[in-house]
Amino acid sequence: KAQPRQTFHKEKLEELAKSIKSNGIIQPVVVRESNKEGIYELVAGERRWRAARIAGLTKIPAVVRDIDEKQNVILAILENMQREDLSPIEEAMGINKMISAYQFTQQEAADVLGKSRVYITNSLRLLKLPDEIQNHLSNGKISSAHARALINVEGKNRQIELCEKIINQGLSVREAEVLANKNKKLVKKLNKKKRKLAEVNADIKAAQEELIAKIGTKVSINGTENQGKIEIDYYNTAELNRIIDALRKIEDK
Repeated sequence: KAQPRQTFHKEKLEELAKSIKSNGIIQPVVVRESNKEGIYELVAGERRWRAARIAGLTKIPAVVRDIDEKQNVILAILENMQREDLSPIEEAMGINKMISAYQFTQQEAADVLGKSRVYITNSLRLLKLPDEIQNHLSNGKISSAHARALINVEGKNRQIELCEKIINQGLSVREAEVLANKNKKLVKKLNKKKRKLAEVNADIKAAQEELIAKIGTKVSINGTENQGKIEIDYYNTAELNRIIDALRKIEDK
């Protein structure tokens, strides 16, 4: 079965089982014929089927539908998306399967599921997060809005670190967004500093190579754009005198 739901809460299944014992199954499950003769595959209604087993039922009402694999996936996702307890990650995985396996565009998926294009896009973005954060989202430790705030944070480890901070400090979505934006600005500042340092290093390297070419011996320049030192190697008195003469010629020019 193309079941997008990965987690079935025991307490809720037991509540449904009690209701089934008292009132029976009000809505039949949907099945389709499988490739094996006499065997049927569950399309929609897995929660009802699981709860019926807990309730001790050996038979449940079912409607047989003649549907292909594509329709099977769509029906399974539709049924589960209509229930509030489907986790955002399970929903995103179902949508992703629909798009990747059956070449749906995001707009086509939105039309079929009765959602906006933006909703579909935001849902799929959650799958880009590290597994640790996806697990926290599935377990209800953070909301989809919290998770979306972390998507643009640079670096997997940093995303996980900020997620743990959100959970441990019980941050609101707005506070999580502020935290993520601060991190984004900090990373931008650090990257700018790295680029500037790289430019300075490139200038220093060019100056070092120019001195080596003019003097004809090993030259090392260490420092920043504002301060540093130049070291020139010599190996005997004659070498030292030659270097001094070379430096005088540079000065004369």
